[in-house]
Amino acid sequence: METLRRSLSRWKRYHIQVHVSEEDLLLPLTVRPADTVSDLRAQLVRQGVSSWKKAFYYNAKRLGEQDTLREVNVQNGSVLLLVSDARLPPTSGDTLRPEASWAPEDKFPAAYESQL
Repeated sequence: METLRRSLSRWKRYHIQVHVSEEDLLLPLTVRPADTVSDLRAQLVRQGVSSWKKAFYYNAKRLGEQDTLREVNVQNGSVLLLVSDARLPPTSGDTLRPEASWAPEDKFPAAYESQL
């Protein structure tokens, strides 16, 4: 019986959605439990959505590139969040204000520290 269940899980499909926060899009995807985050990125590229320098989140947890949907407990009807990855330094092609710079040791601006 267990062998039958495992062989049938190969054919199982989930209908999930990916919320692309910068573009305010909610894209439907059909995935398998064994698909990885890299597989999701490939599906998004085929739909014309760039996922470069963006991170997937599910249940407030950042997903790794090799995490399978089964490992992170994604179910049918789940919604994943795709947001810009603030931990990556900007490249020369990114459009930023000239005075803006990125450093990992940057702290909150003084105006925000009083609110913390």
